[in-house]
Amino acid sequence: MEDLLKALVSATATQQESNRIIQAQIGAVMEAQKADHELLKATVQSLATQAPPSQETRIRASCYLQKMLPEDDVEAYLRAFERTATREAWPADKWVGIISPFLIGEAQNAYYDLEEVQATDYKLLKAEILARFGVTKAVRARRFSNWTYQEKTPPRTQMFDLMHLARKWLQPEHQSPTQIVETLVLDKFLRRLPRSLREWMGQGNPGTYDDMVAQVERYLAAKNFEDSPRRSPKVVVGSIPTHRKAQPQKVFGSTTRSNGSAILPAPGGPVRYSDHSDTFRRGNEPQRNSIQCFECGELGHIRARCPNTSKPMQCGLGEDPRNFCGLICLTGLVEGTQTF
Repeated sequence: MEDLLKALVSATATQQESNRIIQAQIGAVMEAQKADHELLKATVQSLATQAPPSQETRIRASCYLQKMLPEDDVEAYLRAFERTATREAWPADKWVGIISPFLIGEAQNAYYDLEEVQATDYKLLKAEILARFGVTKAVRARRFSNWTYQEKTPPRTQMFDLMHLARKWLQPEHQSPTQIVETLVLDKFLRRLPRSLREWMGQGNPGTYDDMVAQVERYLAAKNFEDSPRRSPKVVVGSIPTHRKAQPQKVFGSTTRSNGSAILPAPGGPVRYSDHSDTFRRGNEPQRNSIQCFECGELGHIRARCPNTSKPMQCGLGEDPRNFCGLICLTGLVEGTQTF
C-alpha cells in the first residue's frame, strides 16, 4: 500500500513539473509574440511618419465613361461625368484630363482652344463647351420663361422638368440668395424693355445691376444723338470757290453780290463771261510757259485770254439763244438751278 502511495506521489510531482515547464514555455512564447507585436507597431508608425513616394493612382475612366456621341445632350453628358467623378473620388484638378479624350466635335475644339494654363480648370472648360453649344444663362432663362403646361404629359413629370430648368438657370448650389434675386430682377427688367433695346442688350449679356443700367444709358445716349437734327453746310448758288481771295467776277447779263456769288439771269437767257476771268487759274493748271496762243502764237496764254486782240473769242453756240448749249465755263456758276 505504501509503495502504491509513493508511486502516486511521484507521478503527481512529475506531472506538476511538466506543467510548470509547459507554462514557462507558453510564457516565453507570449513574451516573444508581444515583443514582435511591439516591433511591428513601431515599424508601421515609423513608415507612416515618412513621406510617401509620389505615386499617382491609375484612373481607369474607360470603365465608367463612354465616348460622347453627336446625338448626346451636352449638359446631360457633363452632369453624368461630374457625378461619376465625385463618386469615384477622382481629383478635381484631373477632371479636364480625364474627360478630354471622350469629347468630340465642338466640345473637343473648346478643350483644344484653351490656353495651357487654363487646361486644368474644369469649370472654365464646361462654360466654354456650353457657350459653343448655345447654352448660356440667357438661353436657360428663356427656356424657363417659355415653359408651358402640356396636357398629355403627367403633371409630376412636368413639375420636375420645370424645377430642373429653374435650377439650371439660377444655380442655387453656386449662387447666394442675393445673387439669385439679382438674376431674377435683371431678367424681369430685360424682358420689359422695348424690343429694339432688348435685342441690343442681349448682345452685351450684362451680369449686374450696374452693367445693365450702363448699357441702357449708352443706348439712349446714342439714340438721342442719332435723332438730333444735324446742320447741313450752307451752299450759296453760284459761288466761285478759289484758293485765293475771292474777286468779284464780271458776268454779262447779271450782277454780283459782295461775297462773290453771282446773281444769275433768268433760265434760258444768254450767259456770257468775261474774257479776263481769274477762275481758270486752278490748282492743277499747266505751267504758263507750256501753253501757246492759237491767235498770236505767243507762249503763256490761250486764245480766249489773248492780250493782242481786242475782240473776245467767238463761240457760235452761244450767239443764238435757240442753239444755246448750256455749257458752263466758270467753275461754280450754274445754269438755272442745277449746281456743279
